Amino acid sequence: YTRITIDLGTEQGQMQEISVLGTDGEKYHFDFPIVNPKVAARKHCFVYGIAGPFAGDSQSYNASAVVKVDLCSKSSNTSVDVAPTELYFPPANQVSSGDFSFVPNPASDAAEDDGVILGVWINGNAGGASFLRVLDAKTLKELATVETPGAHFHM
Repeated sequence: YTRITIDLGTEQGQMQEISVLGTDGEKYHFDFPIVNPKVAARKHCFVYGIAGPFAGDSQSYNASAVVKVDLCSKSSNTSVDVAPTELYFPPANQVSSGDFSFVPNPASDAAEDDGVILGVWINGNAGGASFLRVLDAKTLKELATVETPGAHFHM
């Protein structure tokens, strides 16, 4: 994940490479980065994405995890390697993650990480059924799961 920051006063830009430190001590890039839309294109601390393989030497998709990273916990001009604030591993048979969305708490005084993450997983052991999972954005705890027909569910 590359974070680009632009100073509108000086019109100067800065790029930061963001890597997640895995449980095995290795650095992993993460894909599908999302933030709370209330802070998109503005200074923000929390970014969510998919990182993997995330369980040591495993090379399987089910070792990938949804990660929450606090970018304000580290400072660097060019690169940031951070341990995830929170992790969510899908059940082992749900092997392919898809689209993700952040739905913020509508309260005007809600914290940046107050909301839910909606994510789609395809279950390779159930005839390709898709599952929509609802995760608490603060903790990445699973709040709900809905099975959807077919393998081609997109948000």
